[in-house]
Amino acid sequence: MITLGDEFQGLLNYGEDVMNIISDIELEMFPIRIRFGVGIGTLTTEVNREIPLGADGPAYYNARKMIDELKKIERMNRKSDSNIMIASEKNHDNDMMLNAILSLCFTLQSKWTKRQRDKEK
Repeated sequence: MITLGDEFQGLLNYGEDVMNIISDIELEMFPIRIRFGVGIGTLTTEVNREIPLGADGPAYYNARKMIDELKKIERMNRKSDSNIMIASEKNHDNDMMLNAILSLCFTLQSKWTKRQRDKEK
C-alpha cells in the first residue's frame, strides 16, 4: 500500500518470498533506484487488510530504522553501498551478516549489463 507520496509498505506473514518480491520490484522499476527497509518482528496492533495504515509494532520500527540508516549512509558517502537493509527484534549478529551480504549483492548487481538485467526479467 502507498503510505506517502514516494513510499509504500508491504506486510508478509512469512518472509521466505521477500527477496523475490524485492527483486521483482527492482527489475520492473529500473532504472529508478528504490530503498528497502525490511523489519522483522511482531505487530502490536491488529492488521486491517482493507486499510493497513494503523498497523504498528517492532516490525515497522525496524523497517523504518533501516530506511533511515540507508538515507544516512547516502548522505555521508554520496553513494550507497546497498539499497536493502534488514533489522530484526532479536538477532542483531545475523542482521549484520545479512546486511553485509546484501551490500555485496548490490555492488555486483550495480555492475550488471543491460543484457544481464534483461535476462533476470
